[in-house]
Amino acid sequence: MVDTSPSTTPRTLAFIGCRLLALYVLYQGLQTMVFSGVTLWNREPGAVSDVIVHVMTLQIIFYGSMFVLFWFGAKSLSTRVAPIHETAQSPHITPLAHLLVAVAGLVFVLSGLAQTPSISAGWLDGTPRSLEHTLTALSKIIVGMAVILGRERIADFMQKARTV
Repeated sequence: MVDTSPSTTPRTLAFIGCRLLALYVLYQGLQTMVFSGVTLWNREPGAVSDVIVHVMTLQIIFYGSMFVLFWFGAKSLSTRVAPIHETAQSPHITPLAHLLVAVAGLVFVLSGLAQTPSISAGWLDGTPRSLEHTLTALSKIIVGMAVILGRERIADFMQKARTV
């Protein structure tokens, strides 16, 4: 007999989280599309440069590809983020802690990546953003990747800090 009851394993939570993140990215993409459409519709000839139009298009493509990645790759991503068994090195750490740390890193990466089209548009248009804006986006991406890649160590540290 097959158990068909829904379970709340870390893998299931990761799958649901990927799908919810995909819906959020879709919402952001639709919002960007509407904003871009209104901006282009109400512009005067020559008021908006071609670079801005290309950046708006790149943002829509970015959000669309992120939606496809998180919606259709939810099963694969959830398998990679939440393994079936706990690691032998640290058996007291739950896979849910790894999942939560990985999601936090993913939020950092997406936050930084969402800022890159406006930064590149500024550089291409001849009105570069401030160095602080560029470094903030870059640091978000770097910290997010470090958190994702080191999620086991960070989760282990968080577990040890809770017991002290």
